[in-house]
Amino acid sequence: MTVERPGSVEECMPYVNVALNMEMSDEDARALAEKVSALASELTGKPERWIMARVEPGCAMCHGGSFAPAAFVEFKSIGLDEGDCGRLSRGVCGLLSREAKVAPERVYIEFKTLHGHLFGWNGGTF
Repeated sequence: MTVERPGSVEECMPYVNVALNMEMSDEDARALAEKVSALASELTGKPERWIMARVEPGCAMCHGGSFAPAAFVEFKSIGLDEGDCGRLSRGVCGLLSREAKVAPERVYIEFKTLHGHLFGWNGGTF
């Protein structure tokens, strides 16, 4: 069996992890993960087949001294352009506001550029 490889290292990723302080059903968490994956593809122009999205509901998370709905997002990607972070932030905050009812001012996002040779996949690295 041949494993498809990305056309270029820059085509790979991102990994988006969304931690939420509210509970949701497995079905709702999976649906949100699918929407996060599609949005990451749309915003980065990278094929969705290389994107990994994870949603972690029910985290013990306090923001601003309150347990009102809040989210912490990790957005990591090979070849992430720092100039795109504002646009990515708007997109992620908009999605979380619509789909999870988290106000944009209660979302923190950590953007991180990764180097392909330091990220493993399929028994090797990118």
